[in-house]
Amino acid sequence: MRLWAEIDSTNTLGIVKTIHAMPDKCEPEFNPNSGKYWIETTKEVPAPAAYWKYNLETQEWSPADPRYINPIGSKEFFLRFTGNERETLVASVHNKVKQFLLWMQMTGDVNLDDSDVQNAVNWFESQGLIGVGRAAVILTIEEQ
Repeated sequence: MRLWAEIDSTNTLGIVKTIHAMPDKCEPEFNPNSGKYWIETTKEVPAPAAYWKYNLETQEWSPADPRYINPIGSKEFFLRFTGNERETLVASVHNKVKQFLLWMQMTGDVNLDDSDVQNAVNWFESQGLIGVGRAAVILTIEEQ
Protein backbone atom coordinates (compact mmCIF):
# COMPACT_ATOMS: atom_id res chain seq x y z
CA MET A 1 0.00 0.00 0.00
CA ARG A 2 1.10 3.54 -0.77
CA LEU A 3 -0.07 6.68 0.99
CA TRP A 4 -1.26 9.69 -0.97
CA ALA A 5 -2.14 13.18 0.24
CA GLU A 6 -5.17 14.75 -1.39
CA ILE A 7 -4.29 18.43 -1.61
CA ASP A 8 -6.51 21.44 -2.32
CA SER A 9 -4.69 24.40 -3.77
CA THR A 10 -5.58 27.77 -5.21
CA ASN A 11 -1.96 28.91 -5.58
CA THR A 12 1.49 27.46 -4.84
CA LEU A 13 0.54 26.53 -1.27
CA GLY A 14 -1.68 23.48 -0.93
CA ILE A 15 -3.52 22.18 2.12
CA VAL A 16 -3.86 18.45 2.76
CA LYS A 17 -7.53 17.52 2.78
CA THR A 18 -6.95 13.87 3.74
CA ILE A 19 -4.54 10.94 3.36
CA HIS A 20 -5.55 7.92 1.26
CA ALA A 21 -4.06 4.41 1.34
CA MET A 22 -4.07 2.89 -2.15
CA PRO A 23 -2.72 -0.27 -3.78
CA ASP A 24 0.90 -0.10 -4.93
CA LYS A 25 -0.02 -0.05 -8.61
CA CYS A 26 -2.50 2.82 -8.27
CA GLU A 27 -1.38 6.35 -9.17
CA PRO A 28 -4.31 8.72 -8.77
CA GLU A 29 -4.64 11.90 -10.80
CA PHE A 30 -6.73 15.03 -10.70
CA ASN A 31 -7.11 17.44 -13.56
CA PRO A 32 -4.58 20.22 -12.69
CA ASN A 33 -7.30 22.80 -13.47
CA SER A 34 -9.34 21.44 -10.56
CA GLY A 35 -6.98 22.87 -7.95
CA LYS A 36 -6.57 19.38 -6.46
CA TYR A 37 -3.40 17.33 -6.42
CA TRP A 38 -2.24 13.91 -5.24
CA ILE A 39 1.22 13.74 -3.68
CA GLU A 40 2.69 10.45 -2.48
CA THR A 41 3.57 10.50 1.21
CA THR A 42 4.52 6.86 1.80
CA LYS A 43 8.16 7.61 2.70
CA GLU A 44 7.70 11.07 4.24
CA VAL A 45 9.03 11.47 7.79
CA PRO A 46 7.29 12.89 9.64
CA ALA A 47 4.20 11.78 7.77
CA PRO A 48 1.93 14.64 6.71
CA ALA A 49 -1.63 14.61 7.97
CA ALA A 50 -4.83 16.51 7.32
CA TYR A 51 -4.39 20.30 7.20
CA TRP A 52 -0.63 20.10 6.66
CA LYS A 53 0.69 22.53 4.05
CA TYR A 54 2.52 21.54 0.87
CA ASN A 55 4.45 24.03 -1.28
CA LEU A 56 3.85 22.96 -4.88
CA GLU A 57 6.93 24.86 -6.10
CA THR A 58 9.50 23.73 -3.53
CA GLN A 59 7.78 20.38 -2.82
CA GLU A 60 8.22 20.92 0.92
CA TRP A 61 5.82 19.95 3.70
CA SER A 62 5.06 22.02 6.77
CA PRO A 63 2.86 21.19 9.75
CA ALA A 64 -0.66 22.52 9.98
CA ASP A 65 -1.34 25.84 11.62
CA PRO A 66 -3.05 25.54 14.99
CA ARG A 67 -6.79 24.98 14.59
CA TYR A 68 -9.16 26.17 17.23
CA ILE A 69 -12.46 24.57 18.12
CA ASN A 70 -15.04 27.33 17.83
CA PRO A 71 -17.99 27.30 17.61
CA ILE A 72 -18.89 24.29 19.72
CA GLY A 73 -22.18 22.43 20.01
CA SER A 74 -24.69 23.72 22.55
CA LYS A 75 -24.63 20.40 24.43
CA GLU A 76 -20.82 20.50 24.64
CA PHE A 77 -21.05 24.10 25.83
CA PHE A 78 -23.64 23.25 28.49
CA LEU A 79 -21.42 20.41 29.75
CA ARG A 80 -18.63 22.93 30.39
CA PHE A 81 -20.66 24.03 33.41
CA THR A 82 -20.34 21.81 36.48
CA GLY A 83 -23.30 19.71 37.55
CA ASN A 84 -24.09 22.13 40.38
CA GLU A 85 -23.81 25.12 38.04
CA ARG A 86 -26.19 23.49 35.53
CA GLU A 87 -28.69 22.76 38.31
CA THR A 88 -28.45 26.36 39.55
CA LEU A 89 -29.01 27.76 36.06
CA VAL A 90 -31.95 25.46 35.33
CA ALA A 91 -33.57 26.28 38.71
CA SER A 92 -33.06 30.04 38.26
CA VAL A 93 -36.16 32.21 37.99
CA HIS A 94 -34.19 35.11 36.51
CA ASN A 95 -35.38 36.06 33.03
CA LYS A 96 -31.81 36.51 31.71
CA VAL A 97 -31.00 32.91 32.63
CA LYS A 98 -34.27 31.61 31.18
CA GLN A 99 -33.67 33.47 27.94
CA PHE A 100 -30.12 32.15 27.66
CA LEU A 101 -31.19 28.54 28.30
CA LEU A 102 -33.98 28.85 25.74
CA TRP A 103 -31.51 30.26 23.21
CA MET A 104 -29.19 27.29 23.86
CA GLN A 105 -32.06 24.89 23.17
CA MET A 106 -32.74 26.54 19.81
CA THR A 107 -29.16 26.83 18.56
CA GLY A 108 -26.90 24.10 17.31
CA ASP A 109 -23.69 26.01 17.91
CA VAL A 110 -22.24 28.33 20.50
CA ASN A 111 -19.65 30.81 19.23
CA LEU A 112 -17.33 31.45 22.17
CA ASP A 113 -16.26 34.76 20.57
CA ASP A 114 -19.83 36.06 20.52
CA SER A 115 -20.19 39.06 22.85
CA ASP A 116 -23.71 38.00 23.91
CA VAL A 117 -22.42 34.59 25.03
CA GLN A 118 -19.45 36.15 26.82
CA ASN A 119 -21.64 38.75 28.51
CA ALA A 120 -24.14 36.12 29.67
CA VAL A 121 -21.51 33.80 31.13
CA ASN A 122 -19.70 36.67 32.83
CA TRP A 123 -23.04 37.86 34.22
CA PHE A 124 -23.69 34.35 35.59
CA GLU A 125 -20.39 34.61 37.44
CA SER A 126 -21.09 38.13 38.73
CA GLN A 127 -24.43 36.91 40.12
CA GLY A 128 -22.86 33.90 41.85
CA LEU A 129 -24.68 31.42 39.60
CA ILE A 130 -21.32 29.90 38.63
CA GLY A 131 -18.09 29.85 40.58
CA VAL A 132 -15.50 32.62 40.70
CA GLY A 133 -13.16 32.36 37.71
CA ARG A 134 -15.42 29.85 35.95
CA ALA A 135 -16.50 32.21 33.15
CA ALA A 136 -12.96 32.31 31.77
CA VAL A 137 -12.75 28.52 31.87
CA ILE A 138 -16.16 28.02 30.23
CA LEU A 139 -15.34 30.52 27.45
CA THR A 140 -11.89 29.11 26.66
CA ILE A 141 -11.39 28.31 22.98
CA GLU A 142 -9.40 25.09 22.82
CA GLU A 143 -6.82 24.10 20.23
CA GLN A 144 -7.63 21.02 18.19
